[in-house]
Amino acid sequence: MKTRLDESAEPWTVFETLEPPTADELTEDYLDRLAARMVGRIPARERLRLKDEACFHLERLVAQYQVEGQDARSATEKAIHRYGPPAQIADEFIEAWFEAQGEPRLYRRFGRANFTAFVFLGAAQLLYVVLLQVRVFLPNGAAYALPLSPGAARQLLPDPLPLPQSVLELLSLYGYPIVAPIVAGWFVGVAVPVRAERAVTNALMPIVLYSFVMGVLTLPQTAGVLFALFQLAYWLPVGALAAWLANYVAAGRRARREELA
Repeated sequence: MKTRLDESAEPWTVFETLEPPTADELTEDYLDRLAARMVGRIPARERLRLKDEACFHLERLVAQYQVEGQDARSATEKAIHRYGPPAQIADEFIEAWFEAQGEPRLYRRFGRANFTAFVFLGAAQLLYVVLLQVRVFLPNGAAYALPLSPGAARQLLPDPLPLPQSVLELLSLYGYPIVAPIVAGWFVGVAVPVRAERAVTNALMPIVLYSFVMGVLTLPQTAGVLFALFQLAYWLPVGALAAWLANYVAAGRRARREELA
């Protein structure tokens, strides 16, 4: 029965039970949630295509269950349950659509999302390697902008600890590794429309492995191994989190632009 306000009834019986949704309402609600998940991630034409495709498959499943003796509403409920959660189906479609846009062979071999993430994170890794090379081979010898001189600092700190010789060097060698995964992960999240955090994880694993191997080869100097462990403990979770957050922010911005267009 429909909702009805009864002023003479007890407070807990003011609103009577709503009528259960019909089969058509269940289907329409499912398709709406499916399409809403893709807003801001893929073009409107692709969203409509997926919605029509999902509607076609649901209708076939409903017809199959009705042939087995189910009424329309029960058949629709079972068909929706079998087809899958709308968020999961939407993500799978977005991922398939994004991967299909890549023509180069590397896209097809490694996946467009993984390749995109590897480009950003690999560039971050390469830049830091360059900074380390400059630090090793081109020391500037400038004084610290700190109360302690380099000589006095060497007496207080272990000798193997690489001390920067300027504020710029301090920021580049110690600030850059902290900021790099945030920036690179954010760019990945903007570029990859769905599951960007997984792409960051897939791209970072070979980078961490490379850092570890290179660190082992430079033993007994432990800086390389420590950096690989730092990437595993910090770059991986922070980069994935930044990509996940940027993914939703970028989708929201694109959705707003689409509404204004």
